[in-house]
Amino acid sequence: MKKLIVLIAGAMLVFGCGLIPDEAAIKKLIEEDLEVVVEPGDHSVSININGVPAELPRGLDGLSVFVTKEGNDKSDPVEKGVTEDKTVTETGLNNGEKYIVAVNGEVGGQVTGYGFSRGFYPRPGGYGDYLGYDPGTHGPTNAVYFDRLSGAPTAKQDDDPDVDFYFYREGEDLYFAKRPGVTTGGVTASTQTEWLDVQDAPTSYASSAKLVKGGIYQFQTEDNYFGKIIVDSVASVTTTSKAAGDAVKVWLRYAFQTAQGVGHY
Repeated sequence: MKKLIVLIAGAMLVFGCGLIPDEAAIKKLIEEDLEVVVEPGDHSVSININGVPAELPRGLDGLSVFVTKEGNDKSDPVEKGVTEDKTVTETGLNNGEKYIVAVNGEVGGQVTGYGFSRGFYPRPGGYGDYLGYDPGTHGPTNAVYFDRLSGAPTAKQDDDPDVDFYFYREGEDLYFAKRPGVTTGGVTASTQTEWLDVQDAPTSYASSAKLVKGGIYQFQTEDNYFGKIIVDSVASVTTTSKAAGDAVKVWLRYAFQTAQGVGHY
């Protein structure tokens, strides 16, 4: 049986051979103060842990990070003993399946119940830039096709039959639209406020959406693949193939779910 010693004179509590943990401070740090960003990747996830103080609350040895498939019990942590800001990466995950990231405190060599968790779906993501021209004209980077295996968007001629979506311009406004004649899928402005948050796919889509800086848009392809983009900027540019000022360029980040029919990001 462990021994409890109370040293009144020094106002110090000792439990066995260690200090009694400051449970309130541990709970507050892990569940309120830490900033943990979960970034899904292609068959992977990165967990960025920020806000770990130089001096941990009394009794907290560090943090354990778990990545488990939804419905499974926690196994061994992918990282333990975290005592400073750190990025933890786990690979070998299945795109389109739901996983849970959990971050818990370690006290006395044991994982505590203090912590938090959130779900995510591995999927490819990245960055690109594309041009949008006046309606009725064509350009070699005026449309995009998402590779079904890698998730990467490839710039296409907008009249290419393989195009998933194309860009077109009305004045200084740039639109993202599904290919004419396609009756399923489409694009819609998202209600998300955080780009990396997991969100279910909407139940209906429009044929096009105006792209604005900072906007997040969800889309569904004709053959039932799902993805989303966030617009970093939209600007008029001069091109070598068109007259000055007649093109609009969009810089965006993308996430594309390579698991067919999985409406999550």
